[in-house]
Amino acid sequence: MPEYKQGKIVEELLRRIREGVYEEKLPLSQELAEEFNVNFKTINKALNQLVADGILFRKKGCGTFIRTPVNIDGARMVEVLFEGYATVSSHPFWGEIWSGVVKTLSENGYRPVLSMLETDSEGILNLNGFTFCESAGKLLLGVSEKRLIKLLQTETGVPFVSVADPVDEPSVLSVSIDDGMAIHEAIDYLIARGAERIGFIGVTCSYTNSRLANRFQHYLDAVQRYHQIDPDLIENVRLLAENGYSAMKSILSRSIPDAVLVSGDHMIPGVARALEEAGIPVPGKVMICGCDGVRTGLPFSYPTIRSDRQLCGEKAAELLIRKIVNPSDRRIVSSCIPSVFSVE
Repeated sequence: MPEYKQGKIVEELLRRIREGVYEEKLPLSQELAEEFNVNFKTINKALNQLVADGILFRKKGCGTFIRTPVNIDGARMVEVLFEGYATVSSHPFWGEIWSGVVKTLSENGYRPVLSMLETDSEGILNLNGFTFCESAGKLLLGVSEKRLIKLLQTETGVPFVSVADPVDEPSVLSVSIDDGMAIHEAIDYLIARGAERIGFIGVTCSYTNSRLANRFQHYLDAVQRYHQIDPDLIENVRLLAENGYSAMKSILSRSIPDAVLVSGDHMIPGVARALEEAGIPVPGKVMICGCDGVRTGLPFSYPTIRSDRQLCGEKAAELLIRKIVNPSDRRIVSSCIPSVFSVE
C-alpha cells in the first residue's frame, strides 16, 4: 500500500471528486482513515483543508459533502490552475485571491476544481503529461506562462482568465494587480527619510510571471529618478519564505544598503534575521519595505504595498462567468486593480 500523507490525500480526494468517484457525499472519516492507512486526525486535516478551499462542506451528524454535485459534462465546473501549494487557501499571497474566487463562483452556482502544476527550480512549468479537466472555464493563479496560454487556446475551447498577473496578448483576459505607482511612492518615501542606497530582493527576470518581473522594473525606474542603480544591492530570488535570509546575507556580503524593498513580505522575517545576525538592529539602520501586505507576525511595523487581493479574485471570477455566459460579447475586457503604498 502506498504511503499517504495529508497533501497526497488531498490530491487523491480531489481526483476522485473531479472524476466522479464521489458524486455528492464522501465516505465516513473513519473509513477514509482505514483506506489511506493513516490516523483519524490526518484525514480530518485533509478534509478541513478541502472545506477551507470551498470544495467540501460538513453537516454535523450527517457527514462530508461536495459543495456542488459534479456535473459529468463539466458545465458548472471551473478549473483553477495553480503551482506550488496544495494548500492554496493558506498561501500568504494567493489565499485571499482564492477566497474571492470561491465566494463568487459559489454565489453563481459554479464549483472550483483545483489542479496543481509543477515547476522546476527556476520556476518553469512542467507540462509534460498534464491534462486539463472538463470544465466551463479556467482561472490561472500565478501560472501565466505562454506555453500554458497556448495550450489553453488550442486544446480546451473554453474561456480562461489570468488572475493577478497581466498577460501580454490583448486577446487573453486578465484581472491584474498593478504595483507601479505604489512602488514609486515607496521609493519616494524611503528617499525622503534619507535612504540613498536602496536594495531589492525578489524576482528580477521571469520567463513565467510578468507581474513579479514588473515589480523589479518599477523599482529600477523609481530609483533611477534619484541615483544610479548599484547592482551590489540587488538579489534575484524566487519569492519563497526561506529565501529572504540568504538573499539579505548575500547583499550584506557585498554592501550595506540604507533600505531594501522586499518583493514578498513573507520573506521579511528572514531578511530581519540576517540583519540582526550582522549586528544591524531591526528596525534601525536599514529600513525595510514590503511589497505584498501579507501578515508576517513580526513585532515591528514597516511600510508595505497593499492590494485588495480578495477583490481581485472576485472580479476575475465575475469576468470568467460573463465570458462563459456570453462568449462573443466584445464588451468583456481585462481590468486592473492598483496597489496602494501604506506606512501603517
